[in-house]
Amino acid sequence: MKKATWISAITLLTILATSCGASDTTTPSNATNQTSSAKTGNAQSGGTMIVGGDAYQGKDKLAKLEQDAAAHPSDAKAQIQAGISAYVNGDMQKAITYYHKAIADDPKNALPYNNLGNVYFRGLKQPKEALQYYQKATQVDPTYAFGWWNLALCEIDLGDKSAAKTALQQGLSKVPKDDPHYKNLQDTLKTLG
Repeated sequence: MKKATWISAITLLTILATSCGASDTTTPSNATNQTSSAKTGNAQSGGTMIVGGDAYQGKDKLAKLEQDAAAHPSDAKAQIQAGISAYVNGDMQKAITYYHKAIADDPKNALPYNNLGNVYFRGLKQPKEALQYYQKATQVDPTYAFGWWNLALCEIDLGDKSAAKTALQQGLSKVPKDDPHYKNLQDTLKTLG
């Protein structure tokens, strides 16, 4: 594939991802032991739309969620919520800290791994660093569609179309067909050809 076509494919996949929720740092319907979030309103972080992000945007919301996280230091849910707000508000280092705390509290929860990947991939533009977190999200919960999708998008960004296809194929073999994001994995694989 020519470089211009690669850029077009990446642009298309990024648009698909942001419009359908791949960069969504909130809880997907197929996740367990994770937080619920408002699905209304969108916020921007590093040029990426965050579905449901308005519920986390603003200094006051960040301060409240940080207070909750401080009051419940062993509650992964509280740490994730503070991490989401930090990310939406553009404080990537705080988001990283909160997601690492969530992982320490609940290492079998795919969401904080995925969200760490988002911080590095979308927030800090460090796809090589992001890759390990998306891989871990898919290992922790192989049915987690966002993990597979983000892993594929990261592989594309790193120039490895073959690895992206493999990630999507693995995701399709593990994500339940009734998952609302299953079709997004299929569509992305078709886009890659």
